[in-house]
Amino acid sequence: MVHRQAVLLLVLLPATVGRAETEPPPPSATRIDEAIERGVEWVLDARRPAGTWASGSRAFGHTALALFALLHAGIDGEEQRRVAQSYAWFDAHGPGRRSRAEPDAATYDVALALLLLRDRGRPADRDRMQRLAACLEASQAENGQWSYEGEAAGRRPRAGDNSNTQFAVLALGAAVGEGLEVGAPILRRALDWWTVSPQPDGGYGYASGGSRASASTGSMTAAGIASLGILAESGTTTSPERVRRAREAAIRRLALDFQVDRNFGPPQGGAKQRQRNAGRGWTHYFLWSVERAMVLA
Repeated sequence: MVHRQAVLLLVLLPATVGRAETEPPPPSATRIDEAIERGVEWVLDARRPAGTWASGSRAFGHTALALFALLHAGIDGEEQRRVAQSYAWFDAHGPGRRSRAEPDAATYDVALALLLLRDRGRPADRDRMQRLAACLEASQAENGQWSYEGEAAGRRPRAGDNSNTQFAVLALGAAVGEGLEVGAPILRRALDWWTVSPQPDGGYGYASGGSRASASTGSMTAAGIASLGILAESGTTTSPERVRRAREAAIRRLALDFQVDRNFGPPQGGAKQRQRNAGRGWTHYFLWSVERAMVLA
């Protein structure tokens, strides 16, 4: 089921910085359930005749994401029967079905597939989950991040971005939680990245010290909090105090500018980039990242 307690945390987060008196009361459970039901119906109506939610190279990732959302919404009965074709398509396509590591597979696709299989909870899926975890291990960038894809021409990427990295860490954390094999050096490099790469204000940007500098945004700061929360539990760090300080600094940065309808970020760049960075775009991604951060931290 959906983490409804996390919805309340989203609303109550500003109270941690002394602004509770200016915040509206949290929505009722009935309104939350009604919103989820409308969202479920929209997702179901957007499905294509073949059972996917996109076509071409985007079909697998979009389909995994839609099925993941529907699974967390708790669909059953007739709604579950409506997506049986989609699950059959998912099982027959995408990475992790073969024995090799597939380091060139798209990070978002691999991560979403592993998360979906974990939550579907079928013992028959464990072998594919292990292969998906191996895909992520093979595609980690040299600096501990992940990029959109892994090896190109037999070489690992030098750096990635914090959005792909968040999804990879979420998926590997799920694999560890299921008792699958994930190499400790992979987790350690990822934890080292998040520990040493915060911006001076304690937050994280999209690149944040990777391929190029970028100032803190709400979504990427929440991604850092979630990732540090997962990786701190992996037992791979020799500096728990350093990890704790990084996570607490990121939480303070998120609380400083938190608004439920605005993803804060730098206003530089062209008009479209300014609109995205200033918080009028990527809002749902921001809220999803905050939900993950609050549950995991």
